[in-house]
Amino acid sequence: RLCGLVAGHGYCVTGVKLCKVNTPWLTHVQLLRLRNPWGDGHEWRGAWSDDSEEWRLVPKEDKLRLRLQAADDGEFWMTFQAFKENFEEVYITSLNPHTLNKEALEHLYTLADVVTHVLHHPEEKRQQQQDKLTRRKLWEVVKYDGSWVRKVTAGGAPNDLRLFSSNPQYLLHLKEADDEAMEGGTCTVVISLTQKHRRVNNLPLLQVAVSVYQMGDKVDSRSTREESSSSCIQKDDFLAAAGEDGRMTAAILQNILNFLFSGELEFSLDLTRSLLAMMDRNFSGNVDFYEFDTLVCCLRRWMAVYKRKSEAETGLISGSVWGLGDALRELGYLLPRRLQALLVVRFGDQEGNISLRDFIMATCRISVML
Repeated sequence: RLCGLVAGHGYCVTGVKLCKVNTPWLTHVQLLRLRNPWGDGHEWRGAWSDDSEEWRLVPKEDKLRLRLQAADDGEFWMTFQAFKENFEEVYITSLNPHTLNKEALEHLYTLADVVTHVLHHPEEKRQQQQDKLTRRKLWEVVKYDGSWVRKVTAGGAPNDLRLFSSNPQYLLHLKEADDEAMEGGTCTVVISLTQKHRRVNNLPLLQVAVSVYQMGDKVDSRSTREESSSSCIQKDDFLAAAGEDGRMTAAILQNILNFLFSGELEFSLDLTRSLLAMMDRNFSGNVDFYEFDTLVCCLRRWMAVYKRKSEAETGLISGSVWGLGDALRELGYLLPRRLQALLVVRFGDQEGNISLRDFIMATCRISVML
């Protein structure tokens, strides 16, 4: 455009000033300082631009205070009237409310506040605005970082509710009203979903969205199931394999587990050592009968849950919320989606499926951590 502004481009308002001018017909002029984020010579060329004659009407000390300089740096001044004629939308923003201290809060205005408070009646409105701001509640910000992991937390659109339920979910409870006297006890919340690092990494814009649901009074969660009190193996059989001291090392334990679960799972020495460490509470390096019996009961239960939750076509358990997530919940482990995604990355295959051996190893690690 002839005026120097780029059509459809965004500019930052970096300053507002009611500036004195030395003329008999006008004492003040309403000026706004704008900046082109490109930082180049695409600047305003109309009245009050960098080299315009209008600046001769401004006292030298005021120009120093405004830090006026003629440079192709993308920053320029223009009148408020010219601003209204050339721009259609204005957004008042801040990084987040936590960056605003009490002093900064006094300068937090709406667009109407900017026009009325700063330009039209600066002295008259200042005290009224400050009194208003002292009664205003600060916003609070809660930020969550997550990701969509294939076959784990990537549920897509709500076309398939079973798939859709695997998307990351967050429970929000609004406790404190904005202003009970004026707002009727209601709460205001702003929810935003942002694709991170898109411009930096030159990534395509994803069609992301967020759905908001109203929860009932109770949120269902499955409690930990109680272990059976009956023994899973005869003590005489254990003692016959363990020897006189009544304890099993990792090598002996591996042989016994492969015998007991022959045809279901082959236990490697590494997996056996992990299972032994899970049961060895006194760090003796071996297990007694009661520890061994508990281990066998756990393994049978884990395998039964895996069999129920595995896919009929593949015989593997999916890393999704209805596969791995349901299996872990049935075992009493309520894990965050982020940790569940890490389990799939660590123990899953390229399709996000988990074999029985890896499921046993993952469950063993979880039981040790929790």
